[in-house]
Amino acid sequence: MRSIITLLAMSFIFLSCTSGKTVKDPDNTRYLKARVNTTWLYSGELLKNKKDITVKITGEKDGVLTDNKSQTYTKNKEGYKNQYYYWLKHPIKKGETWVNNSEKMTEVASIESLNETFKFGEDLVKNCIKVSFVRGLDNGARNITVRTFCPELWMVSMETFYENSEGIATKQSSFTLKSFVY
Repeated sequence: MRSIITLLAMSFIFLSCTSGKTVKDPDNTRYLKARVNTTWLYSGELLKNKKDITVKITGEKDGVLTDNKSQTYTKNKEGYKNQYYYWLKHPIKKGETWVNNSEKMTEVASIESLNETFKFGEDLVKNCIKVSFVRGLDNGARNITVRTFCPELWMVSMETFYENSEGIATKQSSFTLKSFVY
């Protein structure tokens, strides 16, 4: 009898810890912490060539941030988005999916993980979110982008892949956050 109670208690604890965790972010400030002059420096490769990319917030008007690449970022009750699509959408929950439609493309986004860890300098940042974005192409191939977002740092890594119609994927780019200035 005692072992049955112990087994039931352990099962309850296991199920409580693994089922449906949702990240609380009611005011949309946990992941995108930015203001004018906030700067991210990414280092990596694009088509096997080393490349650094600097993204700097250059303006803000009515809650819409603009960067040096002419991209915009907004936070609303649905989540975080640029001028084309949502990067993170509520509820922020593992397995949650949404469809991004714009004039430029249609893609399916899916939250893969809520507990990624990212090494930033000497620090380990926990509770990062991994999101995959899959865009089908006319020839049966797919473009896949995997982004990781960490609390207050925003996007800390991005990898892109081209997957041909036979399912063989080739890495196209890989970038990692090297510095962040708030």
